Amino acid sequence: MGVERPGRRWVAAAMSLVTVVAGFVVGAGSVARAEPGCQTGGELAIFVRGSGRAITNPPTEAAVFFSKIGAALQGTPFGTLELGDQDGNGFQDSNGYPAVDAAWAVVMPDYYNVSASTGVLELFDYLNRRVLSCPHETTVIGAFSQGAQVVGDTLPMLNQNVLNHIGYVALYGDPKFNVACGQDRWWVRLSNGCTGGILGARNPYMPSVLRNRVGSWCANDDAICSSNPVIAAFGGGSHSSVYQNTWISASASLIASATRSKVQQLNPPSVYAPPGYVPPPAPGSPPGSPPPPPPALPNLWFVKTHNTGSGRIEVHNAAPTGYMSGPVHSTTRFIWVDQDKGVWQMVGPDLWFIKTTTDNGMVEVHSATAASGYYGGVSYATYLNGAVDASKGVYRMSGNTVFFVKLGDTGSGMVELHAATAASNYQSGQHSVTRFSPADRYNGVWQMVGGDLWFIKTRNTSSGRVEIHIATAASGYQSGPDVVTWFSPADQDNGSWQILGHDLYFVKTHSTPGDMVEVHSMTESSGYWEGMHTTTYLNGAVDGNNGWWWVG
Repeated sequence: MGVERPGRRWVAAAMSLVTVVAGFVVGAGSVARAEPGCQTGGELAIFVRGSGRAITNPPTEAAVFFSKIGAALQGTPFGTLELGDQDGNGFQDSNGYPAVDAAWAVVMPDYYNVSASTGVLELFDYLNRRVLSCPHETTVIGAFSQGAQVVGDTLPMLNQNVLNHIGYVALYGDPKFNVACGQDRWWVRLSNGCTGGILGARNPYMPSVLRNRVGSWCANDDAICSSNPVIAAFGGGSHSSVYQNTWISASASLIASATRSKVQQLNPPSVYAPPGYVPPPAPGSPPGSPPPPPPALPNLWFVKTHNTGSGRIEVHNAAPTGYMSGPVHSTTRFIWVDQDKGVWQMVGPDLWFIKTTTDNGMVEVHSATAASGYYGGVSYATYLNGAVDASKGVYRMSGNTVFFVKLGDTGSGMVELHAATAASNYQSGQHSVTRFSPADRYNGVWQMVGGDLWFIKTRNTSSGRVEIHIATAASGYQSGPDVVTWFSPADQDNGSWQILGHDLYFVKTHSTPGDMVEVHSMTESSGYWEGMHTTTYLNGAVDGNNGWWWVG
């Protein structure tokens, strides 16, 4: 492969870098270790060391990185590997990445043609082979100095599948750092002014698909990543110790958070479950009974309210026979002018529209039935006042009853539940105070299941996972189960959350590989730790924001 040769300014700074890295040689004193096996449901941390650094010879940046990231990722399988030591014996492999002393760049091209280029080829080959061997493993990559250049030059060469297995890339003191002042600097976590790396800024700095999974730290007074000739003249400033002593530790929680999200994405519950987890038998079955059969799969429904070629609200579906097609692609009796005037909901195969913005201010309920080809149904005005209350809560259908979950400005100081029943022609219904606090108003999704109120909490959860909280009608809405699920809050804004029966569904419309809409579920029978994970034919990049998504 072709390599970029160093510019003149590198020669001036390289002599100072000799002082920075002096005393570090590749050689003995390392502790031998076995190369880790596949970290299924966990992470493999790979570190690419800087110029002149020995393999696993503490104190080094690699040792600190492995220690801090391993602690932050506590509770999942975790392995470590340094580039250049694939056999895991604690010494540089005969043909492994050598991380030559940066001073070599002054007298010969070995820094590029021998060291950096060897590292790029080795990392490229290793990541490709590792993903094929360990498809349920997440990779965390850390790199310092020359190692950061190796990683940055490797990533654009990787295919989408390999990139999709990367949980986070953390670069420290990158000699090709790109500050991109005045632009979208999504990779920058720490920078010193607006000067780039001493070897010239890499542009583009990182593949855009890694947004939110890359961080690059350039410490104050670091001559290598900030290209400051004054600092270089005095020995490279903080290039050596500050990452090892400060910034690797400070970055660990950020890296762990992003990585956990990728672990969950790569590991459906059939692979990733709590240690020793066994699906429970069906409720009421004797101990030791086999778990219940999986539930029948639901349809995925898409109520398209925006950008419809027909000028009408449309209904589309993905059938549960693989979710790669659907028989329903229908216009409805509703026209586009109502697209933002209320809530669109599927109840079975029928479309319901709770219109909260009306001429007289009163909430209306309309339906379009599948049996009529979506051109016939009911229309009623209700006693609920949309002009006063529409912004204070959410409206939901349960069967043919309209419920209003009042989340703000409640006289009771608690979340309240009000209903308008079909039997009363929507002129009356229940009025209940629940156990829930309005403090959770914006922390998730509120839904009716029969007469019970369910709260899918996707934000600010104490467990660090999506939670389910229920207020049952039988208790007067004062009690109910509280359950922790397998889902991650990292996906809180990536789609829609819904209860069907007593199972939790997540229709993921954003941040999916290939931009295709996905359907995920967690079943009540598994304790909300197992379920379905499937890709559909519907395109989230095109239609993710064009309507309402429902399962049923």
